[in-house]
Amino acid sequence: MGDTNFYTGNLLISVGKLNKPGIYKLCIAIALAVIAIEIFEVTTPIVFAAEVSSTRSTESVDQPKPADGEVRSINEALRSPEHWRGADGAMTVELSKTKTLWLFGDTWIYCDMGKGGQPKQMVNNSVAIQNSDCEAESAAVGSLESICIDSMCWSFWCKGSVSNPGSTFTASEQGSYYWPGCGTVYDGKLYLLLKKIRKKDDPNPLFQFDWYSDDLVIVSNPQDPPKAWHYSITQITDAEHDVRFGLACTKDKEYFYSLCFLHDFPKAKKKTILARISWKDVLAHNTNNWQYWSHTDKHLEGAWGNDYGNAMNIIPDCGPEASLFFHKGLNCFVTVYQPPLSPDVRLRVAKKIEGPWSESLKIFTVPERILTNGKTSLSYAGKAHESLSTGNTIVFSYCENPGGLEDHVANPDVYFPTVRTYTISPSKVREMLDGAGVSAPKP
Repeated sequence: MGDTNFYTGNLLISVGKLNKPGIYKLCIAIALAVIAIEIFEVTTPIVFAAEVSSTRSTESVDQPKPADGEVRSINEALRSPEHWRGADGAMTVELSKTKTLWLFGDTWIYCDMGKGGQPKQMVNNSVAIQNSDCEAESAAVGSLESICIDSMCWSFWCKGSVSNPGSTFTASEQGSYYWPGCGTVYDGKLYLLLKKIRKKDDPNPLFQFDWYSDDLVIVSNPQDPPKAWHYSITQITDAEHDVRFGLACTKDKEYFYSLCFLHDFPKAKKKTILARISWKDVLAHNTNNWQYWSHTDKHLEGAWGNDYGNAMNIIPDCGPEASLFFHKGLNCFVTVYQPPLSPDVRLRVAKKIEGPWSESLKIFTVPERILTNGKTSLSYAGKAHESLSTGNTIVFSYCENPGGLEDHVANPDVYFPTVRTYTISPSKVREMLDGAGVSAPKP
């Protein structure tokens, strides 16, 4: 055995070669550690390391990967309310340094029973505020309920009351309603791309909907409690348009970006394309001036153009819900999503928002959940959360749905988002970025 070094915080003690049996080595190590504590008043934890250099650099070495798992505090918060009892969607927008907005799709509200009232109702969308400033959040008036977990205060909101709840955002067309798409804050206002939905016939209760257009909802006072929000609605697409906006979105100083589905021929086929619109056009209500990252004969690697028919399929396996943002800790763009009808949550990275994007990396597989009727639940809506993802960790969520109304009643603990962490090493990110574009996506 070579020289043995003992580390106590910043202190290094070298005792040369130890050729005695193991028990003597241990005794010497303990004695030296005690001396270090008494003489130098070392208070940091002591770590023993054999045969290591006395000088080490961590600049180019990946740090040990912490254990990934469920984010207990958030998952507990989403399952603790008495009246807000489950939803899907789970898209987030950072409202301030202390506040994160959560937007949900179809939401179960367990009602206060009045005369002839229903024990529970489903509204088409709801929101929650996650706030580290508990004093400020507890002062907000009008929520369904509030809870505090691990020094984080949560309030849950919809229109109406507990006995007569309604959706937070309401579509003007008869028979239509909103599901959350994506959003961002710009110049103090909240910009949301919402999916406009109507019912359709389908033998599977999970697919009895038609996402037929998109609206831009602008909330002028997002720092106020959601019941006091003032918002305007601008139509982005109609049923005849081939692009569906709002899979995921992000921003920079000049542009508002959206991942979109392009209904290619035949209509069953879809491309995942990237669109952008300048903030100048948004503020001037010129919401038809979208550009698309496109493939042309003159620009084989891509260029911005006005014809979505030339748009490039940048993430071929993307699902209808995703995330897209610049991850400051990883120093690159990331997108996290679940491919349609897949239990796998996947990650891609890119140096630029236009790409080229890396091959996908599976970061989690949703475990199969057996329902009371012996069938399995559907997992979907995988996405990451920008304001919660720091360092080299990605915080992501997914949702589960048991099926029709009877399945929801029989499996009341299934229909909730689940939030988890995934930690990726810098070397793996570099490997993915270096390989991006080797197999270029099809135009």
